[in-house]
Amino acid sequence: MLICGDDYEARSVRLPYVTFLQSSYNGGFSAGNNKGLKLAYRDDEIDNVFVINDDIIFVDDIIPRLCYKLDSLPDAGMICPIHLFPNKEVDLDCVRLLHSIWHLILSMSFHIHSENVSVLSMHPEYIEKDSIEIQPPIGPCILFSKKNIYAVGGYDENVFLYFEEYILYRKFQKLHLKNYAIPSCKLIHVGSVSTSKIKSSIVRSIYLDSCYYYLKTYCNLGLLQKILLPLFYCLGKIRTRLASIVRSCN
Repeated sequence: MLICGDDYEARSVRLPYVTFLQSSYNGGFSAGNNKGLKLAYRDDEIDNVFVINDDIIFVDDIIPRLCYKLDSLPDAGMICPIHLFPNKEVDLDCVRLLHSIWHLILSMSFHIHSENVSVLSMHPEYIEKDSIEIQPPIGPCILFSKKNIYAVGGYDENVFLYFEEYILYRKFQKLHLKNYAIPSCKLIHVGSVSTSKIKSSIVRSIYLDSCYYYLKTYCNLGLLQKILLPLFYCLGKIRTRLASIVRSCN
């Protein structure tokens, strides 16, 4: 079991079978995960890696079942459990479709939301299935084989936060592998533990940077989209900065 921590409390704890990885800087979600992956790559006894956030609460022993699904589904790239809210209701948005390229470009300048992006909202009967084929994996908890995550180069450290699961989806897609959610495996995701501690303007700015990078690097943009992407990115940055100034003056 690997735990990446960079605070004093984490470094002072001593637990058996746990390796603490200390970082001298905060490189973001992807960089932190890659530090743990590099250690896993060197351990011949590790076959699979289960990446989880620090706001996950286990309510059942699901890891053996997830590993079984990863091994039994021949085209499985990433396997994810279903998320529950703290009140143990199913988070229907945890299984979702990719946002379209146009939606993401527009979202950089305008706060818009897609309807019917939740697979479970459109097909509530899927919760009874043995497995659900999904597009982006469920970011806070993803199981994959060490071999496959190494083959795609791990996480892309050019994004500090946001769009990690979109990028992983694109990377695994090149290996012709699919992703699955397993309805019989559930855990609680508290959510927004890290971003709730950061100013909203900083969070928005990080989102814009990651969205721009994802679209430019991993998506096949049309000519008009290539023209509008930097324009809407700059407009989004300006709006975010102006909103931050207005809030500071009030």
